[in-house]
Amino acid sequence: MTPLKSYSRPHIWLHWLTLVAVGIQIWTYPAISRTHHAAHLGLEIEPFDLVLHKVHAISGGVAFLFACWRLWLRWRQPIMPPPDQPVWQTRVAASVHYALYAVLLALPVSGFLRMYFLSSAGPVHILLTKALYLLLVVHVVAALWHAAICRDGVVSRMGLRLPFLRQNQN
Repeated sequence: MTPLKSYSRPHIWLHWLTLVAVGIQIWTYPAISRTHHAAHLGLEIEPFDLVLHKVHAISGGVAFLFACWRLWLRWRQPIMPPPDQPVWQTRVAASVHYALYAVLLALPVSGFLRMYFLSSAGPVHILLTKALYLLLVVHVVAALWHAAICRDGVVSRMGLRLPFLRQNQN
């Protein structure tokens, strides 16, 4: 097997920072529901939920900027697929990655529209959230498969050094 070329440092940092931004989104999401339900029922909204609502909106914007930056980096520094990977895996991986980028771009836009202009964007935002969860599961399962089953070094390209790579890997 040919040793795999790692992603650039900006690629790696943006990957993990995007994960942090998405984690913040997941953590703050329940506050969105609580504030909307309280507002519709005429109940008092918890001040901390309003803070979490703002954190959700800001981290969504940050995730949007990270996705834009990562796409620009991919254009400037194209990412080569592993040389020994079957063509179908390369195509599936590229499809999942570009779907992730599309959702990471569309989610903040739909959230912004829902928040300020168009309440009918809410169901679209929820659908995109479900798509993101599905894509994240596929992404993580594929990474685990490469790390634990194939042990081919694909995961190490993103900065993770795992102890159980095959001997001729990085």
